[in-house]
Amino acid sequence: MEPALLKQVKALIANNDLKEALDLLISNGYMEGQERHNTILLLRSRLTMLQEQELAGMLDFDEVAQQKAKIAHALLQICEEKPEVEVPAPPPVRERVIPKGDPPIPKPPASFRRYFLVGTIAILSVFVLVFLVRKLGKKADRPAQTEVQRLPDGSNDSKESGRTDPQILDFPRVNTQVNLGDMRYTIKGASVEKYSGGTGKLTFTLNFDYECRTNLGKCSREKIRILADGKEGVLVGTQNTPEYVASGRNGSDQLRFIVDAGAKLYSIEIKKDGTGPWRRNFYILK
Repeated sequence: MEPALLKQVKALIANNDLKEALDLLISNGYMEGQERHNTILLLRSRLTMLQEQELAGMLDFDEVAQQKAKIAHALLQICEEKPEVEVPAPPPVRERVIPKGDPPIPKPPASFRRYFLVGTIAILSVFVLVFLVRKLGKKADRPAQTEVQRLPDGSNDSKESGRTDPQILDFPRVNTQVNLGDMRYTIKGASVEKYSGGTGKLTFTLNFDYECRTNLGKCSREKIRILADGKEGVLVGTQNTPEYVASGRNGSDQLRFIVDAGAKLYSIEIKKDGTGPWRRNFYILK
């Protein structure tokens, strides 16, 4: 890390401005490498959760200070990464040298070795024979079973693969309300998974409710976008897409976007003509 950036980050940590220190690292591109990227995002999410618990009165001052000290310590370790210490090779094993004066170790006679080998083979043969007899007996007593056919839709493959989907961090919480003009939007959740149509892409799904709160006329739906490093994601699916909503009416919708999996910062944006957009940033842990 550059000395000027390191000095600035340490100053923020000393002032207990941990959120600003993390945002400074993210904005300066100090997230190269998947392990460092995930570590910084986890620290950012942990700090956000700690602040919410502090506001809700779930933690006292000492507990909050202790948790923040741990986050600050982890952040300093990231900033001052040192090269791994080379582990020295183990010392060579020295062969035992038998002094000339010692008597040689006696070896068993050849006839004894031959009898021992024949006896071992005979004992192993008996064990193998008993095992085969028991196994054949169990197969004879077991009823015939119908072979399970593999499903053509690939459902077996999905269970065997054990694939884990990415996780969303710092996304607006469920039931977060956004008021733009006469329309009210209530976020009901979001999910993300790997795009099945190719690599390097993610499928982001957003669920929300909407309500027209005007008493006269009708309301127009705002445009909702998902951005990946400022680049707009492609809308590929929706459940309910009326351009206008009648007075006092409400409904639910689900939007699906295809976004870039290699982005560092993601955003949700709701924009209305003539009004500044509502935007919140979040992260995706791959």
